[in-house]
Amino acid sequence: MQISTIVAVICFIAGVTLLIFSNFIVYMMVGEINANSGPEDQVSMFFLQSKLGTIFSRHRALYPYSRRRRQVYVVGLTGLAMNFVAFVVFISPSFGSG
Repeated sequence: MQISTIVAVICFIAGVTLLIFSNFIVYMMVGEINANSGPEDQVSMFFLQSKLGTIFSRHRALYPYSRRRRQVYVVGLTGLAMNFVAFVVFISPSFGSG
């Protein structure tokens, strides 16, 4: 197995792990929102991707100094970058074949 394939697999696994962790942080944010909201104002735990704007704005209103939003951005974008690196390494025939 070539070294570029190993690098691509490691980057892909690390990227997917970071994206899953980013999703866990969003669920933690929803839990924080629901803890301080009435029953009629709670956010459902299903289909969160379609409600990210609402989640982030409500979390910002309830917790203006929280680091969770920044954590979601940093961890999520790092995961996407790792997956992009894995894609580039995997499709590039000259990468790592020196």
